[in-house]
Amino acid sequence: MADPLGELALIGRAAETKIIDRLLGDAFSGRSGVLVLTGEAGMGKSALLAYARARAEAVVVIVAARSVADTPFAGFPSR
Repeated sequence: MADPLGELALIGRAAETKIIDRLLGDAFSGRSGVLVLTGEAGMGKSALLAYARARAEAVVVIVAARSVADTPFAGFPSR
């Protein structure tokens, strides 16, 4: 699969992108999964989410922000 973000987009994130790719591969095979991205501001969560969304193709990616974590049904499709 071609890298939709460019070859150098996520330098030093091989472990994280491998997990994302595995979860998406599982989803394409009919298995569900969850990935929670946490960390301080500026740690690259948005870049990893963009990577996941770009790779997801037809898989639904649900996004929720911590600011709505206490709100029931706060997740929403990101596409």
